[in-house]
Amino acid sequence: MSRRSPLIDGTQLPGHTLLIASPEAHRQLALTMARLLVKSTRPDEAVRVKLRDIYANDAMAPIPIG
Repeated sequence: MSRRSPLIDGTQLPGHTLLIASPEAHRQLALTMARLLVKSTRPDEAVRVKLRDIYANDAMAPIPIG
C-alpha cells in the first residue's frame, strides 16, 4: 500500500499549483502542508500527542526527524 502524500499528486492543491489567490488561502495551504509533514514523519498519533507538550516547550525538539 502506497502512503503518498495527497500533495504529491496534486489532489489537495487548488488548480494543481502553489499559486494561491489570497494570503489567507496561502496560509491555510502552508498549515495543511506542515500538518501532512508532521503526520508523515510521526505517523503514530499516540506518539504525536505524547510529544506535543515537549515540542511546545522546546523549539529545537521537532528538528531531528527520524
